[in-house]
Amino acid sequence: MANTHPIRTAVIPVKVVASVKTVSFGVVCALMCKTGQILNDKIAKKDDLKPHPSNPNWTMPKTFGVWKLPVEAKGKRHRYGNYPVRETELKAEFGAAVLIELYYSRMVAKRHADELNGDAAGAQK
Repeated sequence: MANTHPIRTAVIPVKVVASVKTVSFGVVCALMCKTGQILNDKIAKKDDLKPHPSNPNWTMPKTFGVWKLPVEAKGKRHRYGNYPVRETELKAEFGAAVLIELYYSRMVAKRHADELNGDAAGAQK
């Protein structure tokens, strides 16, 4: 069985029904967080990051986060961007932002945010 898209979908055996299911990117992210398995892209941990020697606002290696904004925020509720710079911008603009996940890949962070926002067209790009 082959994956039709290596990042958006994944084939995961489901023990309960003893069959193979194809699940959405959001479900894969949830499974990755719960089981600690890395299926398509590595998830960064804050403890593994070090400040960049030339700019303490950057991290080594470069990471990208997905944040949840307060309910009163207008526009898309979930945003993504470079960590920690984007986090600082979101907190200044909206007053609060909760980090959901960190990724080493900007593309995967974007897809995760698009999936959380219900933007199917953006998640397929």
